[in-house]
Amino acid sequence: MEKVVINVIGTGYDICIDRLDGNLNFEFDLKETSELHNCLFGIEFYKKQHVVNNHKVIHSWKDFNTNGMFRGADVLEYGQIEIWINRRRRKTYKFHELKSDLRLFPLFEITEEYINSTSQLIIGVQEKGFLAKFVFQSEEFSIEEIKLHFVNIPLKNRSIPLLYKISYCNTELKSQRSDTIITSTVLNMVGDKLNQVSK
Repeated sequence: MEKVVINVIGTGYDICIDRLDGNLNFEFDLKETSELHNCLFGIEFYKKQHVVNNHKVIHSWKDFNTNGMFRGADVLEYGQIEIWINRRRRKTYKFHELKSDLRLFPLFEITEEYINSTSQLIIGVQEKGFLAKFVFQSEEFSIEEIKLHFVNIPLKNRSIPLLYKISYCNTELKSQRSDTIITSTVLNMVGDKLNQVSK
């Protein structure tokens, strides 16, 4: 039995996605806050205001997740995936190699999904460091059985291909550890309704 460890190191995002279909209500006075961004990431905002989304009270930005939460690596940034077998590093793949169109054969099997680019609130944080560590046992490990799952997140100036899930033999792996620092915040409002509010 082989002990397999897959490490993901680099820049990533922890992102929540919410619908902007009339169920999302912000109850605050824009005169009291210079930027909507500071409101949504500020603790005091949630203490003072009553923010309701689909009939539930919102306590932090992480509650804006009716359309899903995604945490993973931005493969357009510098980073790498390491594969260790029985405490020996066997392979290292740089992020830019994962989706390269220049290769005749891809390194891994890849699945991709796309977030609807209309009527969405995208809010979260950027983080850097040790993004994930997956540990599992395998009788005979095969790299060909690894599948990478990407979701494309639309932001203001670009779309982020976020590596948010890794599976092996069609079983989703669960990260056992991460060690990151938050380097910035992300707030993108997609759709005419919120673009007007954010000005």
